[in-house]
Amino acid sequence: MNKLHYLRKIRKISTHDLHKYTGICASTVTYLEKEERPFRQIHLDKLTSFFNVTSDYLLGRNDNGL
Repeated sequence: MNKLHYLRKIRKISTHDLHKYTGICASTVTYLEKEERPFRQIHLDKLTSFFNVTSDYLLGRNDNGL
């Protein structure tokens, strides 16, 4: 499971809610979770801040970003 999808599910946040909190389109979140689109820096900045994780964790480079 993609780290973004995992974080969203454990916090029980829909893609629409994540859009409201971060300003990232719900469809973009879906593409990022399916790994059909690369993370842009703006996405990483907003998501790492919202979930309080490192970009390395979110990108799946390590599991110690929480």
